[in-house]
Amino acid sequence: MGGSLCTLPGAAFLAIPFVLLGNSAYSNIFWLFVFFKTVESFLKDRFLTLLLLWVMLLFSPVVLQQIVTGNSELSNALYFFVFTFFLVKLVPQSDTPGWVKWIVAISFGISLSSRANFLLLLPVIFSALAQKAGLKSTVPFMLLSCLAFLVITVPFYLYDPSGFSALHSQFHKVAQFQSLLPFLGVLIPLGGGLLALGLSFRRMDFFDFVNLFTNCAFVLSFSIVCVTVLSTIQTGELNFSWTGYGIFFLFFGAVASWSHLVKDRIDPVPKIPN
Repeated sequence: MGGSLCTLPGAAFLAIPFVLLGNSAYSNIFWLFVFFKTVESFLKDRFLTLLLLWVMLLFSPVVLQQIVTGNSELSNALYFFVFTFFLVKLVPQSDTPGWVKWIVAISFGISLSSRANFLLLLPVIFSALAQKAGLKSTVPFMLLSCLAFLVITVPFYLYDPSGFSALHSQFHKVAQFQSLLPFLGVLIPLGGGLLALGLSFRRMDFFDFVNLFTNCAFVLSFSIVCVTVLSTIQTGELNFSWTGYGIFFLFFGAVASWSHLVKDRIDPVPKIPN
């Protein structure tokens, strides 16, 4: 009781149903199942999806570790992947009811308010959606997502700006290396943002979602690679203590890589002309 949040408020909001069930750690199991069904709908092959899941469980010990310990990073990464997928999938479809699109956009905005590094992906996701749905259809739903993010996040910040530990902890994880190079707390997130902006100009020409997932994985991995290199320099030996945060880009990268491997068995997602 009385502890500070290490995540942004959206993560706490999405954890409420599982807290009411008795344990927030249940969310990892739930979202892992939702992730499985989401990827199955994309790959259109249950066996390939199950095989991918087992590969990740066997070769990514951090996933098993977080399932056992109940850490929130796993569920954060899973539901952000899920809501990103459905936002880009459903908004461009003319036969999707309007209220479904609104719910997906709001849900994406709430998931955005779970980890500060997810904000870096906005240019990439906006670009992917605009290329599929057109700019006119994209702007209202992205604005709605941003509004949902602000409604969830801003009241917590205004209540106690100095004690908004979720934001401070994200900054200090990077800023601790500023003895090696000044302003790293700003330079690394800025570098990630510029990378996202550059990737947003990439055309979605081969399996639209594969390109999107790849771009997201690159952006989310940027800061982790940077701090891993910096911690190695700081300690004078290989230091992989930060690589556990790779769980944030694991699912984007794994699905993109898997899709390339099994591309002959996947039906391409049809493009919707702008």
